[in-house]
Amino acid sequence: MDYADLVVKSILENQEARKTSGGAYHFLDVDIGYMIDGEPLSISLYGRLVKDMILVSEQSLDEGKLIAERKTLPSSPSAFFVFNLADHRLAYMPETKMAPTIKTFGNTLDFFIKKKHDEMLRRRWAEVNTQEERVTLKSLREEWPLPIVHVVPIADKLAVEAFLKRFESISEIVVHVVRRNQDYSPGGLFDALSEDVSELEPTSSRLVVNGGKEGLNMQKAVEFIGDIAEHGYEDTKISGKNAEGYRMSGTNADYSLSRAVDEAPLGLAERAKTLYEQYVQAKEDGQIRMRPRDAEALSGRLRRLVEKHG
Repeated sequence: MDYADLVVKSILENQEARKTSGGAYHFLDVDIGYMIDGEPLSISLYGRLVKDMILVSEQSLDEGKLIAERKTLPSSPSAFFVFNLADHRLAYMPETKMAPTIKTFGNTLDFFIKKKHDEMLRRRWAEVNTQEERVTLKSLREEWPLPIVHVVPIADKLAVEAFLKRFESISEIVVHVVRRNQDYSPGGLFDALSEDVSELEPTSSRLVVNGGKEGLNMQKAVEFIGDIAEHGYEDTKISGKNAEGYRMSGTNADYSLSRAVDEAPLGLAERAKTLYEQYVQAKEDGQIRMRPRDAEALSGRLRRLVEKHG
């Protein structure tokens, strides 16, 4: 099974919706293509994630009087995304108020990947079992395990510093380290953690740093969190108190990397290329770091994906 092909199919081939109690989520206007002409490493999936829902009003204020009246209004807020297949990086732009979040994007993609993975395994099972040798779905799932979707906002170091100024003390830092395919790695503590538990074949590891009642050394905690942000390590949750003594906490979403786009083009392909240009600029500015990769081998695989699905 080609996992890249699985991800592409999960976005391009799903006409149904992921239904939840709050609404239904659709991938819409999706396509795959070159963000830079002739550059295979720029090949990306792009399109919209749309939330189809019903807004409900139960009462309204009319000339100082509260009127009980139930009204409903269909609403479909959306976000535009560009998912670069070479780097496994996502550029995400809300198009409206109440647009689906990045976390919602991850949950929706995970939902469709599970469905498509099951379909592909059952198709493979039917093909293999027409021959003399018999196999089970369980053995196929062991051979081709379900890929895990984990979307983590990339932190902006300057935003981290501004956010941490709101803390008077930090009592706990929790870092979830999730295995990735293509990432920058600075070595040190997290590489050692990953190496120590690698034989257990985890999908994630968690490091908890707890300072008890007195809290952590504030200066060192700020440096530690800044280092995590700079090197792009996974989900981070910070807990502590503000100057008034009230408990507060924060995650990557509170200090994620963002870049301003003056005016996104209306055309989908042009809009995707604009977001991709911002992503490339962030890499050139050192805000996003990546491991070196085999560009030649990767280019061939990506070209074949465009030929098959483009």
